Parts: sequence; C-alpha cells; structure tokens
Amino acid sequence: MKVTLDDSDSSSNTSESSDEEKEEMKAITATLSQIFRNVDTSSEHEESDEEINPEELCANLLKKSMDLSKENEVLNEKLTFIQTERDETMIKLQESSIKIKQLEEEISKLLIKINSLELDHEKALDEIKSLDCTLAATKRDLISSNDLLDKFNHGSNFISNLLKAAKTANDKKGLAMMLQRVPTHHKE
Repeated sequence: MKVTLDDSDSSSNTSESSDEEKEEMKAITATLSQIFRNVDTSSEHEESDEEINPEELCANLLKKSMDLSKENEVLNEKLTFIQTERDETMIKLQESSIKIKQLEEEISKLLIKINSLELDHEKALDEIKSLDCTLAATKRDLISSNDLLDKFNHGSNFISNLLKAAKTANDKKGLAMMLQRVPTHHKE
C-alpha cells in the first residue's frame, strides 16, 4: 500500500491525488477484506458496510500467511517423507522385478531339463524293453543249449562206457547187450 501512496505523481494537484489515493485505499481495503473473509469463514468481522482498519487487516492477513506457511512446511515434510517412501518402494519393486525375471529364467531352464530327462527316461524304458526281449531269447537259447548238452553228455558217456569195456574190434560178443541197455530216445 505504501508503494501505491509513494508512487503518486508529485506534479499533479495534491487534492486530486489525495482523493485518488483515498479511493485506491478504499478499493485495496475492500479487496483485502473480501480476500480475508474468503480465507477465514470464522472471521470476527461480519460482512457489513463498516470500514475495516487496513493495519488490522494486514496484521490478520500476515498471521494467516504465517499459519499457512507453517502448515505448508508440515505438508512439505510429509510430501518429502512420502516421496522417500515412494522411491524406496520403487527400488524394491525394481529388485522384485529382477528377481522375478531370474526365477522365470531358472524355471525355464528347469523345464528344459525336465523335458530332456523325460526323453532320456523314455529311451531308457525302450532300452530296458529291448534288453528284456534279448534276455528272454537268451534264456530260451540257454535252455535249448542245456538240452543239447545233456544229450551230448549222455552220448559221450555211452561212448566212454563202450571204450572202457576194452573189447577188441573183432570181439562182437556183448555189444548187442549193451545196445539193448541204451534207452531208445538216445539211439541215433
């Protein structure tokens, strides 16, 4: 308000300027009064046509401004705290995202290993079936070989018994008897 009063044109008529200054002061006071009423609805001043003391109005506005400044500081501190928490949360979120990607890669690798092991398992089962078939054929061959060996042993024993009898080639006596003792399934 002082600036308005001090900046008046000194060359103009003093009575004219003082009237203008008074009008300007009234306008400023009315504007400040309206602002003050809008800011503080519980104002001690009621709307009226009474003229409000500009110094009182400025003091009240200064007090309100200081209160708002303190409130603003508290809100700024809260905002700083919230921003810090947000930043920490964002860092944790990024770390979690990295861990999730690592776990997804690990899961992917494990799934590949599982598929490989399943294929190996199927190959092993096929090989076991093949070996079972080979074993069964080998058992059949072994049984057949054992039967042939038994026949061969029996024939070998028969020939050994003949040779032990120590008969000469011209002695034909007793050969018919030996042949009669041999079972019929071994005669060949």
